[in-house]
Amino acid sequence: MISKYSFGNQLSKENFQAIRSLAKKLSFSEFNKATGFGRGIHNRARRFSSYQDYKKYTKTNSEKYYPRGKKRDTERKTVNDVYSKLESIETEILEIKSLVSH
Repeated sequence: MISKYSFGNQLSKENFQAIRSLAKKLSFSEFNKATGFGRGIHNRARRFSSYQDYKKYTKTNSEKYYPRGKKRDTERKTVNDVYSKLESIETEILEIKSLVSH
């Protein structure tokens, strides 16, 4: 039976080597049961020998897939917003239809 280790909710410089040694010894499912971490951390802890290498890889991937200059549209849309947009599209269609039919 694997005992449950408590490492908090993220890797740190202090707990990296302990987590890495567990990741090297255990399969993913055993590692997940023992630590609560997911597959990504299991694979990266096995792959990188130091916390600095792990952080460098994570930062590089973060910048690659989520560039800082590109902002996501986080504005929340409401039903009224969608309804207003549909009304404006309908108006445009009716205007085009009336121009074409004349």
